Amino acid sequence: MNTNLDTTVRKLREQLQKIQGRSAPISEEDTKRVLITPLLQALRWDVLDIDEVRNEFRSQPQDNPVDYALFLNRTPCLFLEAKATNHSLDERKWLSQIVGYAATAGVEWCVLTNGDEYRFYNAHAPVDADRKLFKKVAISDADQHQETVDTLELISKERMADKQINTLWQAHHVDSRVKAVLNEILQGDESLIRLIAKREPSLTQGDIRNSLQRADIKVTFPKSPLQTTPSSLAKVNQKSEQKYDVPVTPVKSPARRITMKDILDAGLLVAPVKLEAEHKKQTHLAQVEPDGTITFNGQSYKTLSGAGDTVVLCNGWTFWKYRDQNGQLKNLDELRKSLEK
Repeated sequence: MNTNLDTTVRKLREQLQKIQGRSAPISEEDTKRVLITPLLQALRWDVLDIDEVRNEFRSQPQDNPVDYALFLNRTPCLFLEAKATNHSLDERKWLSQIVGYAATAGVEWCVLTNGDEYRFYNAHAPVDADRKLFKKVAISDADQHQETVDTLELISKERMADKQINTLWQAHHVDSRVKAVLNEILQGDESLIRLIAKREPSLTQGDIRNSLQRADIKVTFPKSPLQTTPSSLAKVNQKSEQKYDVPVTPVKSPARRITMKDILDAGLLVAPVKLEAEHKKQTHLAQVEPDGTITFNGQSYKTLSGAGDTVVLCNGWTFWKYRDQNGQLKNLDELRKSLEK
């Protein structure tokens, strides 16, 4: 257990109470100095080492700066964007900002915080912006102290190096998708009705359909504290009725992410490739360069999502389309999936 982190979170909670008791809010710079930098130090990031932590970092000279960029082996692994303590993180522009920064720079994980609440996002997740959210915790919530500490530990230097957050994200992502499908089926999907009728031939499909409409069936997954040691991530209980600390099914770390350069190297497309996207009845044009980067509105982006997010937060693989030899618009996601098989 990181006792220093536990102690720091408790001290920051006291600091927040003092700040909230002030007649005037503190600035964003004071929020970073008093609340955020001390937390990063407790997470064992060397804030004085330029190879580990950089402030106002720009991946490219033309990019907007991010408040904190955390590095492993001189490669950015996490972006953290800070707002003043009196700012609500519910404003969608903050989400667009940090996810856009990360996607443009090719950084998977990003955190949005006002010094109290911390929201973790997977910028590369192929889902809508709101579903990129993985976890959110608030230091001021004393009732959830251990959950907060365990969650924050996921972005410690050691845990980021172990990529434990990727494993937990994969479980979270799978559970969310399974839950959505199951809920849809349990609302009265015809395949479920036919299955029940086959198992219970005495019931008509109409009877079963009416019964499902009366039923209050919910799919839930256990909400458990995040553990901070490698051994705890390996613990999996076999009995579904028991409480457990990680998902029942062990999850492998995600495979290497397919890039546009992979598409070009496989000969599926030949650069330069013209791309098109429709948003609010407006057509946007971009181009895939020979090195796999995306040129859009005079700017260069490392990923499709990075370019697309300047229009609307999106999954770049489904947002952008290309034209085949017959001039028909095709979905890039199909090319990506063909390489994953």
